[in-house]
Amino acid sequence: SPYSNAIVGGRGTGKSTITHSLRAVSGKQSELDEDTTPYQTYSKFMQVPKSKDDFGALKEGTKVELIYMRLGKRYRLIWSQVTNETTVFEEDGGDWKTSQDQEITKDRFPIDLYSQGQIATLVGENKQPLLELIDRSANIDHEELQTAQLKFCAKRAEARSLKQVADQIPALKRQLQDIRAKIQKLSQSNHQKILTEYNKFQKQKQLFETKKSETWDLINRLSGFFLHEEIVSTIATPSDFDADIQAFTNSLDTAVGKTKNAIKDSIEGLQTSVNDIEAVLISSNWKAKFDQAVKQYTDLQLQLQNEGINNLKEYGQLVQSEKELADKLVRAMNAQQQLQEKVKLANEDLKEIRQQRLKQTERRKLFLQEVLSDNHYVKISVRPYGCSAMVMEHAFRDLLSAKTEFASDIYIKGENGKQGVVSSFLNAAKLPNQEDRDRAIFDIQSLLYKVSTGADKQTFSARFRNKLVNMNTQHQDFADSLLYWFPEDGLDVEYSRTGDGKNFTPITQGSAGQRAAAMLAFLLAHSEKPLFIDQPEDDLDNSLIYDLIVSQIKATKSKRQIIMVTHNPNIVVNGDAEMVHALDFNNQCFIKNKGSIQDSEMRETICRIMEGGTTAFNNRYKRLI
Repeated sequence: SPYSNAIVGGRGTGKSTITHSLRAVSGKQSELDEDTTPYQTYSKFMQVPKSKDDFGALKEGTKVELIYMRLGKRYRLIWSQVTNETTVFEEDGGDWKTSQDQEITKDRFPIDLYSQGQIATLVGENKQPLLELIDRSANIDHEELQTAQLKFCAKRAEARSLKQVADQIPALKRQLQDIRAKIQKLSQSNHQKILTEYNKFQKQKQLFETKKSETWDLINRLSGFFLHEEIVSTIATPSDFDADIQAFTNSLDTAVGKTKNAIKDSIEGLQTSVNDIEAVLISSNWKAKFDQAVKQYTDLQLQLQNEGINNLKEYGQLVQSEKELADKLVRAMNAQQQLQEKVKLANEDLKEIRQQRLKQTERRKLFLQEVLSDNHYVKISVRPYGCSAMVMEHAFRDLLSAKTEFASDIYIKGENGKQGVVSSFLNAAKLPNQEDRDRAIFDIQSLLYKVSTGADKQTFSARFRNKLVNMNTQHQDFADSLLYWFPEDGLDVEYSRTGDGKNFTPITQGSAGQRAAAMLAFLLAHSEKPLFIDQPEDDLDNSLIYDLIVSQIKATKSKRQIIMVTHNPNIVVNGDAEMVHALDFNNQCFIKNKGSIQDSEMRETICRIMEGGTTAFNNRYKRLI
């Protein structure tokens, strides 16, 4: 039925089984907070027990099938225990074919599914689950805010890289100034003349020394060969040889001896010539000019050393270094110009982040005004940045990866009142004027940024300052993230004790039943998606069911499909359910009967299996007459 449906039965007849199965096949398990009882209950159910004493209601290979009609087309969603995934099929001419689109999103298959435990969570001190519900129902997409944050972080990262280059400008200017001063000193005309003369004579001296070295090398090689090697045969001529042969060999020995002596004399003459030539050079005008060039060079070197120039030969190196430093300085100055532009653009992105964050708050306000404008039982208002201290502290500690430490810096209630970052945010959120509130929030963000970058060394304790600085050292974008970290919005939930839109009271002052009733009023009124609620009556007395649930169901079921899992007959009977499925248990859970309450057999089933079923029908009859 597209209107009001009820799944009824006594305890243990399988009503929760349907809830858990629907949650699995529709992917709604992701909406359960892992720290809550509903999640633990669901997790225990969705297991294959290894023994009869283990948790779990599944078998190996269990499958859950859901038929969903959307825009006149039927879909079959099948969840498998083996893969823990859901496969989507589309009906095509009476056959089921695998859908090309396997996504299961809130837009494609919208379902609002709540258990009694989830409803209780929505009205607890932590309003984050309720805020997330409002965002889902209002289709508030956080993507634009996240995109603005990513753009801001990207530009800040580029700015940091440019700043590293631009920060070199003072050092580069000093180095360039020193090198140019040295070059200027070395380039002075008299200095250049001394260097030129010195280099000329050094080249000449080097040429002479090379020639002399080559000559002495020749002398040494000749001396070694002719004076130390046996170059004449030592074989004696036998006495019984002919006289002619003896005379011939003796002549050879004599000739070789003369030549050897001549060569020896020549080598000694060459040695003398080398020494004589060097002596002439030493006493020549050239030597005087050389000595003068060396003295001028030495004197100049001592003079320049006192001025910071240690090597007169580094002129060429200085010129090359001057060019390289000049190029680096140009790049650094370009980086400085680009840095200014990036910072400007990043600041624009930061403004966009703040605008997107404000839009979120305004869209939440508008949504609640629209869906609750005619609701006489519940009122919900948004307080910008005004979430509870508990929620804010938890979120801020998550940002810092700090569990319990730094209490005096983050949040503490002491004899002198509340103190810490969270307290500052709370005070800022209380400011009635939006501009004042936004400015106060920005001042806190800016302070945290300065501390984390080391620019502020006074605020907070030294340990907390070190924590922020270390976080920024480990994660270069941490300080930037502090500039767009906002406390979450707060929600003020009120309910009317009389249910007539008057005498609204904070929900925190209500009983568990009244808090659940107020949240049910919101859940029934705020959307047109199919709504599945599991046993909402657990915290409600019959008067609230009569006054609130029944009237809300009647007002809403023409706009959205409602499925109530219940063991309370008043919801079924007085809510005038168009379709009822009655469950029972006989060794296993089964559907005992189905139909509308106008069917006599269904009325008998309701009266038989539900406590108070007859009373519910009688009271309804009395109301009708």
